[in-house]
Amino acid sequence: MKVMVLVLAVLTVTAVAVAAAHGTAAAPEFRSPAVWSAAGLTFLLALMGWMPTPLDVAVWPSLWILEKSRTARRLPTMAEAMLDFHLGYVVTGFLALAFLALGALVMHGTGRDFSDSGVSFGRQLVDMYAATLGEWSRWIIAVVAFITMFSTTLTVLDGYARTLAHGLGLLADTDTEARRRDTLLLMPVVAGLALVVIAFFVTGLRALVDVATVLAFLAAPVLAWLNLKVVRGEAVRPEHRPGPVLTALTWAGLAFLVGFGLVWVWVRWLR
Repeated sequence: MKVMVLVLAVLTVTAVAVAAAHGTAAAPEFRSPAVWSAAGLTFLLALMGWMPTPLDVAVWPSLWILEKSRTARRLPTMAEAMLDFHLGYVVTGFLALAFLALGALVMHGTGRDFSDSGVSFGRQLVDMYAATLGEWSRWIIAVVAFITMFSTTLTVLDGYARTLAHGLGLLADTDTEARRRDTLLLMPVVAGLALVVIAFFVTGLRALVDVATVLAFLAAPVLAWLNLKVVRGEAVRPEHRPGPVLTALTWAGLAFLVGFGLVWVWVRWLR
């Protein structure tokens, strides 16, 4: 899966470079819709909710590192743990910007729109690459995109189940083996609940993404505060806690999340 993600990254960067060389595909008379409106702010929140990844995944790398240490029979050093986290986060952020740029160059302002059907959306995504790179890339990107999304599904399924299991384990004061068993039991529960939401509560792909991303952004201030509380708590050694600059940046980010969330609530519901 890592190889497939690497192939997708190379193809995406190549596609962005080719699209940038050709220039934007938007019609000359096209004018972007207003950002500072109810629809525009909802779009911004949906974009930032998963840009480059939702904040609720912050604890997942820690749990995965602990699981790796069990098989490696040693705990990683702080440097190893931070390298693992930073590498994943930087690559995720870079690819998020690349996908955003590709959509802006190839689709924005052309009159085309993404379908609410998951199958049709997948076909549009492959068509976007093929139109930029050429027909030779169609089957490559189709296979790679499928494997990437499949691995993402496995990642989310494991991450949510593992987080729930460890959270319940902390409340019940259970041992590591019990939490590992609970993770396996919770995986089908999480998958089942996701299928229920998709089947009965969401009318299309766009609605699903909008609901998930907006909720992720509105929940972000609480999760950010919890993260800050943990990394500055007694469980983290003083030399490994954030310094003054990073702490100030964190508080600034927390203030932004709260402020922008309140603006959206006012524009969307109270105005």
